[in-house]
Amino acid sequence: MHYRKQLLGRSSQCLRRVQHEIDLFLGDSQHNRSTKELARRIGLSVPTIYRLMDRMCDYSLSLNTLFLVADVLELNPAWLLTGQGERTRAAAHGR
Repeated sequence: MHYRKQLLGRSSQCLRRVQHEIDLFLGDSQHNRSTKELARRIGLSVPTIYRLMDRMCDYSLSLNTLFLVADVLELNPAWLLTGQGERTRAAAHGR
C-alpha cells in the first residue's frame, strides 16, 4: 500500500499524539516496558524511537510507522492520525 509511505511533518498534531502515546506506554509502571521492547515490537531501531520521541528533532513520521505504532499500542490509527473518533482500537470497533 503505497499511501503508507507518505510522510507526516514533525510539527503535526499527529506526531505529538504519537509521542504522547509512546510516553504513556513507556511510563506505565505496572508493566515496566522498555524502549528496546517497544522498538522490537514496532520494528524500529532503539535510536529511531529516541529520535521520534525527541521533540526538537527533525523527524518525519511515515504512515507505515503510524500504523505500526497504532497496532502495538492498540490505538485506532484514524484517531492517531486525525485526533477524531475513538482513541483505542477496541472502542472504534465497539468492543
